[in-house]
Parts: sequence; structure tokens; C-alpha cells
Amino acid sequence: MKKPIFILIYLAIVISVGAQSKKQLAKQNIRSRIAWEINYENTKDKEFKESDRIYDENGEIIEEIEYDEAGRITSHKKFEYNEDGKTIKEISISPKGKIENYIEYEYNGKRLINEVFYDSKGNIKKTVKYKYEGDLKIETAQYDANGKLIYKRRYEYY
Repeated sequence: MKKPIFILIYLAIVISVGAQSKKQLAKQNIRSRIAWEINYENTKDKEFKESDRIYDENGEIIEEIEYDEAGRITSHKKFEYNEDGKTIKEISISPKGKIENYIEYEYNGKRLINEVFYDSKGNIKKTVKYKYEGDLKIETAQYDANGKLIYKRRYEYY
């Protein structure tokens, strides 16, 4: 089994970010950069990841870019929020700067009730709906692009 023996976390900015509130981050116009490397015992396998985060005036992450060891973009996402600070849109962007896909989130109060997944052209790929009873989620259902039920999962609490 692979065991991480060395984790290097470069947190020059992030260490100070962790102790600050979201509003403090926004006021100070702070961007964060995190880099880490994991080497596994008894193998040549190695993982590397570096990311940049940009925050809005409320301290919410509005953009996150992840890089590989060579500095190539491996993931690029942008986020939009409602007035309650809940994510309402997550946009995945290709390394060439084009929208690959996006997800829109819908809430009823504090509860997430719908996630709609779109392709780059704005066509629905799938929808996930959530139902609650009181404070407990009791059902998750996924539908395909045509609204056909793919699966339904019910939750029971004892």
C-alpha cells in the first residue's frame, strides 16, 4: 500500500489566510497559492499539485486554477454566489480559456434542492434533485438530459 512519507506544503500566503476571516481576505485583496508534493514509500510514484485562488469582496473563492509540476493548467474553475454566500454557478474552463461545462445550483432557503449540469453549449447533461424532511435529506434523484430518471436514492434515519 502506498504511504505518503513526505508532504511539502508551500503556504507562504495561505498560513496567514487560514487565520483570517473571509471579509479580511477580501479587504486585503488576498490571493492564495498552495503547492504540495507527495512521494510514496517504496515506489517512484509522486504527486504534485499547485493552485491559485482569487476571492471576491465577501471572501468567497471566485476563481481557482490548479497546475501540474510543469506549470500546465490541470483544472480551472470560476464560481458565482447568491446573496447568502451559497454557490449558484460553477464553471469549468479549459486550459485554452473556453467553457467546458458548468453547474447551476438552486436552493430552498439553506438547502440545496437542484443541481443542473450543462455542456459547453448550454445543453443540459443531467439534473440532480434533493428532497428533505425537516433538516434531513431523504432523497437524491438523478435525471438524464431528457428528464428520464437514472437513479433514485432514499435515505432512512434511525
